[in-house]
Amino acid sequence: MSSNLREKRSAVILLAGGQSVRMGGVDKLWLELDGRPIIDFSFDWILDREFVFESGLSQVVVVISDEGYRKFLPYLTAHKKAYPDVEFGRASPGRSRQESVSSGLDEVDIGSDLIFVHDAARPLADPIIARDLYRSAEKYGASIPTIMVTDSVKLLGEKGDMFTLRTLERDLVRLVQTPQCFNADVLRRAHAECEDTVTDDSAMVEAIGEEVAIVDGSIDNLKITHPQDLQLVTKILHDRKRDAPE
Repeated sequence: MSSNLREKRSAVILLAGGQSVRMGGVDKLWLELDGRPIIDFSFDWILDREFVFESGLSQVVVVISDEGYRKFLPYLTAHKKAYPDVEFGRASPGRSRQESVSSGLDEVDIGSDLIFVHDAARPLADPIIARDLYRSAEKYGASIPTIMVTDSVKLLGEKGDMFTLRTLERDLVRLVQTPQCFNADVLRRAHAECEDTVTDDSAMVEAIGEEVAIVDGSIDNLKITHPQDLQLVTKILHDRKRDAPE
């Protein structure tokens, strides 16, 4: 019996065009961890064999400057050789995160069913969590990794206010990470319709009235924003190597 069903396909938009303002202007993605540039670590989960197989990964779009692309090309060439069935593309970064994701979206094949968006400044994203996100987004349309809040969280009256309004209930608050995964049509509609300035794509999806599911993230999935973050990630890698079975 013939079937019109086709295998699901996914794409990844990797954001690698930030300004690294809080790192003193140094391009943090080219700082080295364990002998590799930070930008290349994202491919540990993107090209994890089980993730590639389950998600039907067919395309990776790196949002990166011309200079960054020239520097990253040798690494990208090696990845292409290892995964010839995955298309690797490039998009130019915009003036904001939203513009950069939109630029990446323009390069994503129209046949992709689910799209991951990831900040390359998070080098320790977990492929197991990426697979959880894929399953969740396939079911609900949008899914993000989150971690519990352990400190008390206060709400201020307005930006810059030195007095608190109230304490938020920690059980109802989460810290959000990337990668985030979305139904392709939902993400494209969010970028077309959302006029608010937001900090991530899940906020845009919420703004157009769509629900966003959560999965458990990882405390190791740090975003390298300040110099001390680099020290923490370096320690995590050191501890992993020390504890790895021989």
